[in-house]
Amino acid sequence: MRNVVLIFLFSAIALWGNAQTYTTEEGLATFYSNKFHGRKTSSGEVYRKTKLTAAHPNLPFGTEVKVTNIDNGKSVIVRINDRCSPRRIAIDLSKAAAAKIDMIGAGMKMVRIEVVTDSIKQSYLAQEINTDSTGADSTATLSPNLVSSERNFSVQVASVATLKNANRLTSHLTSTYNVVSDHKKVKTRRGRSLYKVLVGAFSSRDEASTFLSLLKKTYPTAFIIPFK
Repeated sequence: MRNVVLIFLFSAIALWGNAQTYTTEEGLATFYSNKFHGRKTSSGEVYRKTKLTAAHPNLPFGTEVKVTNIDNGKSVIVRINDRCSPRRIAIDLSKAAAAKIDMIGAGMKMVRIEVVTDSIKQSYLAQEINTDSTGADSTATLSPNLVSSERNFSVQVASVATLKNANRLTSHLTSTYNVVSDHKKVKTRRGRSLYKVLVGAFSSRDEASTFLSLLKKTYPTAFIIPFK
């Protein structure tokens, strides 16, 4: 019994070490068939084709990776919540993630996979801001009765490194969604300044959730924040 336990521990340490040293790789990407929608993944979560998730052979569940279509340079950040076989593909994307990098028609594409760091996420968000690819969301507006003068909740779209990018994103959000957007300066633990970009004023979490579902089509990492 002791030998079994030791083997298990050494295996776990080896897997953990591989996860820590992993940075980037290139390989084939596919995406889930519609038949998997609603089924459980290896992590126990239910697969939803509208969510930005993916299956990977060995990265820990919950790891965020940036996946770039090598043919067109388009990228998406996904969260690993499932497993796939390493024999054939490097990553299996949700249908929403595959659509975001324009690989639905091809079915399979060579991609670059990078574990997300703070700098990668900031660069990705800056690219999202600068790229005029808002699609249907470019004309989306909120119903006047959804936005409240009582601001109990808002939606944080991003944390950006410069005031210039914060102002640019704030202006873009205001014109795109016809709601008030602003930003606030915060200090990180290392003393650096970041600008949190916020959009909308909602009296209840349900109202904020309604807007968040609209916003996530273009800004998948957005989330609700309460005001005390």
